[in-house]
Amino acid sequence: MNTYKVIGICTVAGAKRGETVELDPEQINIQALIEGGHIEPIAVKPPRKKEALQ
Repeated sequence: MNTYKVIGICTVAGAKRGETVELDPEQINIQALIEGGHIEPIAVKPPRKKEALQ
């Protein structure tokens, strides 16, 4: 599943505007929700590398 932020005025899978929601692309037309202005993908930041102690 992928994580998205609800940006529209309608609830998406029980999440309101400003909340995040996990959606299964096999069950929901995610592209239509993005194009309709209801959700936006949340970029996943790679974990920081710990610097080696010297």
